Amino acid sequence: MNVKKRGGLDDVYNFETFGKSMILLFQMSTSAGWSDVLNGIINEEDCEMENEETGVAGEKGTS
Repeated sequence: MNVKKRGGLDDVYNFETFGKSMILLFQMSTSAGWSDVLNGIINEEDCEMENEETGVAGEKGTS
């Protein structure tokens, strides 16, 4: 998995090592900055948008 360092992911908070992963998961479990991490791992460029003509719900967000 290749995740770019953006949003809540940086040199300290990331999934590169077991220790850093545990720190990041602890931070997310306390609801401190979990939305920043989520924004960092979402790849919106590859998301399929909703198409009202065909009725396809898409895959961005919840449907």
